[in-house]
Amino acid sequence: MTKRRHFKLYKQKKKWVIGCSTLLLSLTLGAVDVQANDNLSSTNVDNSNPASSTNSPSHPVTSTNQQELVSVAPKTDDQSVSNQTATQTAPTTTSNNNTQDTAPVPTSSTTTGPSSSHHPDDWSNNYERIITINYYPQYDLDGDSTGDLVHKRIIQMAVDGHWDAIDWFPPEGTFPPGVTVPPVHFDATDEVTKANQHWEVNFLFRTFSIQSSTGEKTLSQVFVLTNGQTVTIPPIEITNQDYGIPTGYHPSMLYPTIDNVVEQNGHYYITGATISVDSSGYSITYHGALNDVTGLSSFAKKIVFTAPLNFVYKDLNGNTYSVAGKGPAVFNGQETLNYSQALTTPQILYYANQFLDQYRMGIAGNYRLYGFFGPDGKFNQLDGISLSNAVANNQTGFTFNLAIVNQAYTPVPGSQMTKTRTIIFHKPTGDEQVSQQVSFQDFANFDQITGKQISPAELKVLTGNDQSQASAWSTLTADNHSWAEYPVPAIANYTSSQSTVAAQTVTPDTADQTIEIYYTAKTEKVTDTKQVVRTIKVQAPDGTVHITEQTVTFTRSGVKNLATGVTDWGDWQPSSSAWPAFTVPQYPGYTADVDTVAAQAVDAATSNQTVVVTYQAVPVQPDQPGTGGTGQLPLPGQPGNPASNRPGTGAVPGQEVARSYNQQAALPQTGSQPNEGLVALGSLALLTLFGLAGRKKFEQSR
Repeated sequence: MTKRRHFKLYKQKKKWVIGCSTLLLSLTLGAVDVQANDNLSSTNVDNSNPASSTNSPSHPVTSTNQQELVSVAPKTDDQSVSNQTATQTAPTTTSNNNTQDTAPVPTSSTTTGPSSSHHPDDWSNNYERIITINYYPQYDLDGDSTGDLVHKRIIQMAVDGHWDAIDWFPPEGTFPPGVTVPPVHFDATDEVTKANQHWEVNFLFRTFSIQSSTGEKTLSQVFVLTNGQTVTIPPIEITNQDYGIPTGYHPSMLYPTIDNVVEQNGHYYITGATISVDSSGYSITYHGALNDVTGLSSFAKKIVFTAPLNFVYKDLNGNTYSVAGKGPAVFNGQETLNYSQALTTPQILYYANQFLDQYRMGIAGNYRLYGFFGPDGKFNQLDGISLSNAVANNQTGFTFNLAIVNQAYTPVPGSQMTKTRTIIFHKPTGDEQVSQQVSFQDFANFDQITGKQISPAELKVLTGNDQSQASAWSTLTADNHSWAEYPVPAIANYTSSQSTVAAQTVTPDTADQTIEIYYTAKTEKVTDTKQVVRTIKVQAPDGTVHITEQTVTFTRSGVKNLATGVTDWGDWQPSSSAWPAFTVPQYPGYTADVDTVAAQAVDAATSNQTVVVTYQAVPVQPDQPGTGGTGQLPLPGQPGNPASNRPGTGAVPGQEVARSYNQQAALPQTGSQPNEGLVALGSLALLTLFGLAGRKKFEQSR
């Protein structure tokens, strides 16, 4: 058995029909066949609806839920009509009978008309009134319902187009003893030609327990609800005669959420309500004075008698507090308590705050209870919700002088301080600086009415952006009041005096600081070399050129500024101070234009030089008659060829060589008379020799 508190959601029943409708349909129809024209009876069957219809409701039950079926004699009908849900008005009468478990036996109607007996095998013409009654096995006065939901099903078959009236009561013990329970009532009707009717019937149990001077009494109501029904519940007066209201007290609902107790012209009423049921019969909504609740099956509320209280609100200076347009802060309150029960400190504070809320409305600020004034006028500060031991002494009847403050958590004036660390970067492009700040300030609760500080100061640190907002200030923690580590910006080709500025915890006692960062250009050592070369080209008589290079190497060291690219150089250091003298080689039969190339001093400013040495053949006199000479001219490269004695003048070796050989190709000029035959012979000989020499050179080169 399970016990449910207050709210029962009937809409959960929709889960039940899906898997069981076919089985229950067959069982229901079988029951109809067996019990045709017999008295109503109850039987347990599987969970389902007896007929398929677009308006047919579904019924969720658990494996332990009961499904009770009562069948009435079938009718016959030769018409086929669609199913529809008829309108049934819930009964307004009440009854103390609470023991009937089955519907009374209906009698057959004498009204003529279509009947299911006309078409016994055509179930679409077996007009039925199907009534499903949903209830819990037990309802309690405290608003609980116990057990699993029971689905009681009554099926009436039309007899000659007529349904008899039905009255059904829940079983004994379903509702508490003495509770008036109306029957589930359906009128007799001859309007059965339109369609099968499907009804969902649910109970709603409402209980009010009323505490009085003569003990606790209950006011309970049971409502029977069907498809599409609306029930209006009028206000109920709580009279002194019925409930014994103590003198000086009046009734009120304890923690009202749905209904309430109101006072009108000195009379007290439980507020009225409305219950509405949707067309399916599943969704039941209770429309109370304070709230609408869907899915109720039972609920209970307590009504108590409250003692009058008088609260006088004063400021910390003992003056009755008032605000323009609000009047003095004096309220007549009410305290919830059992009759003759003494007031407790929490009760006093609870209701003192409740009525202070009325005063707070429309007034900016945080108005709160802060203490009370005793009979001697002395102020006593509240400790949590305790009035310490002075409550009893302060209680004069039900009048309390309570101190209120308009509390605000604000900075303590003049307490703000800021600690600054300035970092100066001496960059090549100019100085730049960064400031790191940590701000502190004391905060405390202040009474905005009197301006008094009402709590110890608390040191906080600024962690937000807008220091005028209290939320921007935080309580000090291990990591929220430091100058943060600051990485020093890097500059290409410069070295900073330090790479980072370390983090530092800051307190109100920390002094301001200035840190300077310097940048130095990076440098590197470099070396440089250069050579001064004298090239001596010796143009040998055989046409070859011999080259000799005399080199003096100069080296210097320097320091390069990587930021500017400028290098600071030292002096050039030579490998030698001069080009040495050069002795010109001698060839027999030839004379060089110089015998020696003299030594020459060099320095870093000396330019490269080229010296060309050429040769001239020693002249040979031609043969004279009678001298025994051969009369032949010397060949090039041999002594006696005058061409060998002409010095070359060009600086380019190839040009010098070519010029030398061109000169050698010319005939010698001796000053004697030309001998044309000899000249021709000599020319031929020279050409032959040149051809042979050229060929030999070509072959050698191969």
